[in-house]
Amino acid sequence: MIEPPHALYPDPQILYDPDPEITVNMITANGPILGGVFTGAGAYATYNWARGRPLRASLPVYIPWILGFTGTFVYLSKLFKQYYSRRDTIHKHYIKLHPELFPPPPKILIGDILEDWGPTR
Repeated sequence: MIEPPHALYPDPQILYDPDPEITVNMITANGPILGGVFTGAGAYATYNWARGRPLRASLPVYIPWILGFTGTFVYLSKLFKQYYSRRDTIHKHYIKLHPELFPPPPKILIGDILEDWGPTR
């Protein structure tokens, strides 16, 4: 059986540390708000279309739909973020309590991975 490279299994001691290379862009930071606005407007537009009404019929009704979907998405986003941060904290604490169960992966050089090669002429 071929072993996968150990780069796929990072050191568990630093697995849950924040990655300094990741930057949060505008779309990622405001994803629940943008998703709520587009989903709320799209849902009511679909409702109007299904009933055979013009899409711009009763424009003020779009506001509660947009606010409802946006509020729901923001609430669920905070709930998920809280759940995953709690889960990661529990995992990190377990790894700190039992470091013998999570040894760091051995360092493998590229020369150990590549096989000997001889050009065939």
